[in-house]
Amino acid sequence: MRLRWLLVVVFSAASAFAEATSSAGSVPPAIAPPPGLTQVHEFRLQGAMLERMSERHTGLEGIRSVVVRRYAPSSTRRSRPPIDREALARSLREHYTPQMQALKWVPLVQDDIGARQGAAYTSPDGLWLFAFNTDSKGAVTTLVEGQVALYQMPDLERVIVHSLGHGRNMPSEEELRVSRQAQDLLKSGRADKAVELLQDQVTKRPDSVALRLSLARAYDKIGKKRERVAQLKAAIALDPAAYGLRLEYGRALMSVSDNQEALFQFEQAAALAPDRATPSYFIGCVYQGQSEYEKALKAFSRASDLGGERWPSLAMRQGEVYEKIGDRRAAERLYRRALEIRPGYEEAQQALARLRAGG
Repeated sequence: MRLRWLLVVVFSAASAFAEATSSAGSVPPAIAPPPGLTQVHEFRLQGAMLERMSERHTGLEGIRSVVVRRYAPSSTRRSRPPIDREALARSLREHYTPQMQALKWVPLVQDDIGARQGAAYTSPDGLWLFAFNTDSKGAVTTLVEGQVALYQMPDLERVIVHSLGHGRNMPSEEELRVSRQAQDLLKSGRADKAVELLQDQVTKRPDSVALRLSLARAYDKIGKKRERVAQLKAAIALDPAAYGLRLEYGRALMSVSDNQEALFQFEQAAALAPDRATPSYFIGCVYQGQSEYEKALKAFSRASDLGGERWPSLAMRQGEVYEKIGDRRAAERLYRRALEIRPGYEEAQQALARLRAGG
């Protein structure tokens, strides 16, 4: 999906945004979702993830948050009939126009060119932009908080396009078949054959996330760490909103000591799934490896608060950090905690023995 129409919006909106003044703590507008459609994907760019991306893309400066939602017809996905985009666009305009009028938002531009159909609105103070459009999969809405100037749009558009283009990248039956075949080869000890099969299939289907992920795991089996990283990087480019991929890519980066990029991937995973403990756990692992112990403990504490308190590996990691900073009592307590969760945990037993020996 492309959102070039959004660039047209900004040509009309530039003057409105140019005079906008910032206001901290603004409340997101209450905009009802479209009827008859089901939300199938949401991408949020805000907080730490936005800050890190703003460091790399100066065009995002001044933007506080971006929320993109994809909607699909509320029928079984496999049996869904083709979407009548003109009818859907009309329905969306009928749904959103009264809401925008009630909010006193200003219409900017409508796009009826070819198959691209949408509309956009700005708040009276110029601090919010809301837009919707249709494509072959359904409808997409975008809500941007912040002052958006013309020069920023290429970066903002890339973020939105990446978040939606493959946000629900479902493998085909053929891709699943090839992945299973490769897995059988790996289990039977024929890793080279698995890699050869997957390399050929990725060449034929370069846009397949599933095949690139399978190839990355095959490379990992034969110790080709850099090749694994390259395939996961390509998969992330195809599906940047995939939480699990972010985690796997981050771990692969750690295996080749690219800790800063790994940290960035884990932070993005945390932004995609703020209620999950795993990203914070790995953020803590990165900081621990860099001897940034205070940051490590904060990340581990966040992971514990999010549900990781029953993970023996988390208690073990926390104990190691406390041991490093000289708090032997806290370290012992956490090593014992790890043993309570997993009786016979050898690493915890060794750590307690080391403490008793004064090591």
